[in-house]
Amino acid sequence: MQGSVRGATVTIVAADHDGMFEISDADEKALLESIGQADRGETITPEDLFRQPSKRT
Repeated sequence: MQGSVRGATVTIVAADHDGMFEISDADEKALLESIGQADRGETITPEDLFRQPSKRT
């Protein structure tokens, strides 16, 4: 996806003492794709991130 920027916010709250949690297949796929992007160096700088308009309302 050259030339585009994608991202996600992931929050995990685990109350179980064993640290186990479950996510949907779609969420796992998105998480693994994001990890792969980071591993390939497909990242942006914090400065570029903060220059982008916020999608929050």
